[in-house]
Amino acid sequence: MIKRFLYFLSLLFLGSQIALAQSLQVNLASSEPNSFLSRYIPFDASKSLTAEQVQKDIWYLELAIKNISGLYKFSPDKSGQQFINSLQTTQVVGMSAIEFCSLLQQKSSLFNDGHFAVVTENMACNGRLDKKGAVGLAGSNYGKKLDATWELNYFQNGRTRIPILSIHHFSQPQDTAWNGFLEAAKNLRDHEHVFVIDMRGNSGGSDVMGAKLANVLYDGNPPTPYASIIYGNSREVFESWQNLISIFKIKKERLHEDTSIETQMIEDYRQKAILASEGKIPPTQLKSFKSDIEKPGKNHFSGEIFLLIDRSCASSCESTTDFLRSLPFVITVGENTSGAIHYGNVGFVQLPNSKIGFSMGTSYAKYRDGIIHEMTGISPRIQVPSGTDALDAIIPTIVAFRSKLAIRAR
Repeated sequence: MIKRFLYFLSLLFLGSQIALAQSLQVNLASSEPNSFLSRYIPFDASKSLTAEQVQKDIWYLELAIKNISGLYKFSPDKSGQQFINSLQTTQVVGMSAIEFCSLLQQKSSLFNDGHFAVVTENMACNGRLDKKGAVGLAGSNYGKKLDATWELNYFQNGRTRIPILSIHHFSQPQDTAWNGFLEAAKNLRDHEHVFVIDMRGNSGGSDVMGAKLANVLYDGNPPTPYASIIYGNSREVFESWQNLISIFKIKKERLHEDTSIETQMIEDYRQKAILASEGKIPPTQLKSFKSDIEKPGKNHFSGEIFLLIDRSCASSCESTTDFLRSLPFVITVGENTSGAIHYGNVGFVQLPNSKIGFSMGTSYAKYRDGIIHEMTGISPRIQVPSGTDALDAIIPTIVAFRSKLAIRAR
């Protein structure tokens, strides 16, 4: 998700600049911002900031982390506090916006949230972009319709025809781009003995359809590696979600695409922010998962599925990897994923003076086995050498599996 998010930001200010007024009002006397909700003013790298403006932005970022970050609020990881300590010891002087951005980028390396990034519209100063925008080294996705959410193709190897279900990104579940997806998955489940799911290059989105895919293949409620997920439900979190979805909406508007989904999501989050501020929504929500594994349904898949992943598989791509790799018939192949998995439901804030943006996860997922995948990624069962195409690496295995099935059928 974050890779697409950064890409969308780079599109916002191509051509004529978008002159949007900043709706954020900061009340220093109250020691809290009135709101973390903001509309964008373009980042100007050459803008001069006074020492007071730098101090106010540092103070604002500290409060945003304390109120929004899932790592800071819910996780035993102390890197959030270390980052804040580093902010508090910053020598505050007047500087240009790009100098301030570079300073924050350096400090961001302390923060162990794979979604945490310094973001500017023209990509001039983005923290850890080399990690979260990384290009995978396990080959490119077999599906070439990169603007599509998903596609189904077939790889021909001699007399062996291998279905490949490519998922390029995880659109919102109500998006019509998913039309036919679950039906295609059911058809593969019911009529194939082996197929490939290719998620290389998928930077995330919403994992709702990833969970539904696992349910279809298992024909029931599949096992999960998570013990619990704690969600932030505060006003500040809902405002940060409005900020993020507003970016996607602006991008679509510039491309003259339908924005009805984004408009509805923004309104939903606005209403929830109001309810949260009135104390009508609990500030946190804990979802615990049963340790008992339910048996698969009678129509569950009974062959082998090879799931292709790489280092650019991030966020909802990684949680979908978790859903699928928990199924007994799924084998992961490729390289470690991005490592933006424990802290999800990304929010976004923009600093009021410098116009530097920050993305950060607002929830915290705890694994049943206690393993930490953040910043290192999920390791595949079959690790391919760097530069080796993961699909090429498993073709012999698939052909051999098909041959065994053919012999048994005689």
